[in-house]
Amino acid sequence: MAAVVVKRVASSETIGPSSKRSRKSGGARRVLKSLVNERAVLLPEPRGSPPVWADKRQGLCSALPYYKGYQSGGYISGNVLMGSLLDGFPAERDLVDPNGVIIMNIGGGRDVAEGATSNTRERQRDQGCPLMLRGSLRALSKNQYIGIMVGEMSPLMPSKMPHAYNVLDWYFITDIWAEKDVNGFKFWKMKLEIVNPENEPWWVPAGTTVSPSPRPGDYEAPIQHCEVCRKPSKQIFSQTWTCLNYPCSAFFNLGDVKFADLKYSKKFLKERTTYIGKDPEVAGGAREFPPSLVPTLPTIAEGDAGTEKHLKQGLVCPRCFGCSPRSHWAGWFCDTPGCGFKFESTMRPIAISEIDNSTIRMSFENRKPKRHEGMVGISSSFSTEGYEVTVTPLLDLLNGEPNPKRAVGILAHFRPSGETRAALNGADDSFQDLHEHATKDDWMRLPVRHKGGKSEIITSHFAQNYGAQYKYVVSVASKSFSDAPDTVLRALLRMRWAGKQAIDHAEKSVKELEGNGKVEVAQSLEFSFVEFNELLALGYFEDDKINWHDDGEDTLGPTVATISLGSPSTMSFRPKLKGKDKKGNNSVFDLHLFHGDIVVMHGTDIHRCYEHRVIPHGKRRFALTSRHISLDKLDTDEDRRLAQELGAIPERALHPDFLTGPNQPTA
Repeated sequence: MAAVVVKRVASSETIGPSSKRSRKSGGARRVLKSLVNERAVLLPEPRGSPPVWADKRQGLCSALPYYKGYQSGGYISGNVLMGSLLDGFPAERDLVDPNGVIIMNIGGGRDVAEGATSNTRERQRDQGCPLMLRGSLRALSKNQYIGIMVGEMSPLMPSKMPHAYNVLDWYFITDIWAEKDVNGFKFWKMKLEIVNPENEPWWVPAGTTVSPSPRPGDYEAPIQHCEVCRKPSKQIFSQTWTCLNYPCSAFFNLGDVKFADLKYSKKFLKERTTYIGKDPEVAGGAREFPPSLVPTLPTIAEGDAGTEKHLKQGLVCPRCFGCSPRSHWAGWFCDTPGCGFKFESTMRPIAISEIDNSTIRMSFENRKPKRHEGMVGISSSFSTEGYEVTVTPLLDLLNGEPNPKRAVGILAHFRPSGETRAALNGADDSFQDLHEHATKDDWMRLPVRHKGGKSEIITSHFAQNYGAQYKYVVSVASKSFSDAPDTVLRALLRMRWAGKQAIDHAEKSVKELEGNGKVEVAQSLEFSFVEFNELLALGYFEDDKINWHDDGEDTLGPTVATISLGSPSTMSFRPKLKGKDKKGNNSVFDLHLFHGDIVVMHGTDIHRCYEHRVIPHGKRRFALTSRHISLDKLDTDEDRRLAQELGAIPERALHPDFLTGPNQPTA
């Protein structure tokens, strides 16, 4: 394997341009999409099908171990390039050759030109030393096999791509070099060769005959030494040899040859290298050759609970070879219309003792919960029906107009005793019941951005709504309370009870603080409770979290309550910033949530002044959150009628023994 001279990168050097995307890129991509659609009409169909494909980026990235480039063309793991996607913006002389050669830009340093009307980007600066270059250099040195994919917007392909994303084959890097464009900006390129030259390209036009690939030794690009730096460089261009050692003063001196006229030489393009396998990780070990491009089905190892983070990976369907994210709690369902493949997951019930152990670990590993100095010493506590309750006023810390004495709302934290948790239909039973109902009711991860498009993003958590329809960022179809499991209805009733208890106590304690001059009560804070008519159930796998957000939709009442079941978590609150960078905007109030805890937030201005998030510390957690959907704020009479119907409490839940009695079948 021969590589042209490249400068090895010191760890102190800059890693390249900012990852922030230019606002101009959206318009250029729309232009590009239009051009691609026009070109696709003229292109022939390919003679074969890709070994793996995807119509959505998240499916591709979640299903393939060798490509997780959710927002980049390349995927780096362990500082090594593992996969790369060729899509809409090739660089000068990029190519995909049916004889097993790819030449591509290593990325970075280019932006969409103002008024762009084609699939080009202008190079605005030197590439410097981007992360992708480091990963490519490491892949070259380790002889790493690399999965190559091509997108439907790539203009390099001679046929119409059948899907948004299409896997080509395994390749490996043979050469990396630097070039300099007409504006004097430096950029990096690499040549890759197919691992197995016997594999014929599926993507050439139907009816095409591909000539045999050259063999190693048939062609060899000549090497010359620079008269200035004395370093060797291959002759990669047909018109001239040039020094490719970019620190050299003679670097990329083309003489009279124009940059736009450069063509790679026949010898360089046809030079071949035998793939001898990835270098062993340990001395004396065997060289590693690539596995199938189609990953095996996910496996649940002995001892796994079934909600470990690696079991949330996607699936390459063994029937149609399409990639799908895991969007169902029950297992892996192929998203391809008409395919119907399902691979159901077997989940092990997690013993309450395991939950308790994870709670103990969290208590040791996590620091003391944060408290803003203004919220120290103003909490009050009380006990009721097996719960210890702490109520704390949340003060107005809204950036730009802070009033650190004004109470805009209250937080009430209910912690059950061990006996309360273990009682019939208590938190312990509810946790195990929800494990079954999440499968039975088909809790799902739902689109949160770009719904239906190839850039669609689905939530991290699995969801099911019950009662009145809750329209927030994610659209969740709602089941009526009549069709809800008894466990869900009991959670609703417990949160209704907790909401009343919290507000009744807060009215006394906060007004006492006001009388002592410790706080001022915001005009918006009223101490009245409106019954919840909606419940959103969320299921979390290991390491799932819900990031900073608020519950300030205009259709909601002033009170929100949530029950946390299973693994412990940390709930944090931070003040909102107005028109400022949120970096460094840290939590000012933390709650450690244990199994069975209930939290009540009351006050509409909480959501105006604060955002909150929840970070888990275990393998399985459920969060059931209730709100009041204001019927008079819904858009139409039909919306109001439906919300009233879905949010009606069924008669079985009104029985005096419902909370402590056995589960009943739903209507």
